[in-house]
Amino acid sequence: MKKFVSDIIFDQLKLKTESENDLAVTSTNLGEFLLEEFEVKNSEESKLYKKQPGKYKLLSIPSPLELSKKRIAKAVDVFAGVLQSLVGEIKIKDRVLVVGLGNRHISADSLGTQVIKNINITFGGNYPKVMAVCPSVLGLTGIETYDIVSGIIDKVKPTIIIFIDSLCASSSSRLGKSIQVTNTGICPGSGIGNRRKCLSGDLANKVVSIGVPLLIYASTFVSESLYQKGIDLQRINSTMQSAKNLANMGKFVTLLKDLRDVLNTDLEEIVTLKDIEECTQILANIISKAINKSLGVDALN
Repeated sequence: MKKFVSDIIFDQLKLKTESENDLAVTSTNLGEFLLEEFEVKNSEESKLYKKQPGKYKLLSIPSPLELSKKRIAKAVDVFAGVLQSLVGEIKIKDRVLVVGLGNRHISADSLGTQVIKNINITFGGNYPKVMAVCPSVLGLTGIETYDIVSGIIDKVKPTIIIFIDSLCASSSSRLGKSIQVTNTGICPGSGIGNRRKCLSGDLANKVVSIGVPLLIYASTFVSESLYQKGIDLQRINSTMQSAKNLANMGKFVTLLKDLRDVLNTDLEEIVTLKDIEECTQILANIISKAINKSLGVDALN
């Protein structure tokens, strides 16, 4: 679980309008889908935005539970096009390794492993060679994900690698409703403060990372809910100062202090969607079919 394309960065970029350091975010309406894109072009921008140089794309979709079969098919077509723009032309001589990251025993972290189930494996011939693997997580194997993946890469020598994993969201509005993709690597565990060795973008000629926010910190959810009501630290502090000058307001000031402490506390509990199993299955279906289509092996279904 990690956050390689930060929701926060997209939100901040929309708020910036006058700075010379703004990254240009391109928004494209695709019917009921919205595609947002930006590119970190050099090391200077990388330091400024704390992102690896590369292309970043965010596809916002309706809630998976609201999608009919027809709308799912449309989502597959749209996301396949997004992938194709990063993967480029696929040649028969290409060797593609699809890596499903995460823990298959936890629904919210099983996206990568569920995608792998529906990837069309090929053995060459008239198609590029498509391989797939689920390295699992350190807690189950006792082996770093990087060590497993890099060992496999050394043996099979892929020209293209596609990573898939669950993400930790910075906004509840993103949960299960955005597919994020970049042509940079991925750092396992970074979204939940448990950073492992990064799977970098130089592991193959082309590396594409795909993720969906399926978890969120309780502290993020609480802060977001309060902010929607106009309650933030500045307002609380201002109200406290006013209340201190009034008689018989001691209990109210104490209440405000307690509320401020909640906003300043990192609640490490992680929450997810109520219907997470069904949502994950639908999203995995969309992503796997889009990968097959972008690789030109969808006809093997």
